[in-house]
Amino acid sequence: MLRKAERMLHNCEDAADVVQELFVDLLQRGQTEADLPYLYRAVTNRCLNVLRNADNRARLLAREEPMLSAAPRVR
Repeated sequence: MLRKAERMLHNCEDAADVVQELFVDLLQRGQTEADLPYLYRAVTNRCLNVLRNADNRARLLAREEPMLSAAPRVR
């Protein structure tokens, strides 16, 4: 699962975070038994969420950056 997340995210640290968060969520829900297809699907969905959120964050920052750079600095 870690390799799948790394392939999708192109980042080892983010991939490890995604897989760890998945298992933490499963343990918190008391779901100790999950089949492999479920785990791969869950990792895929979480990676897609990370990618989507990164795209949205970049888009919002690009839109707001001109306003941020024009703001006067207060000392």
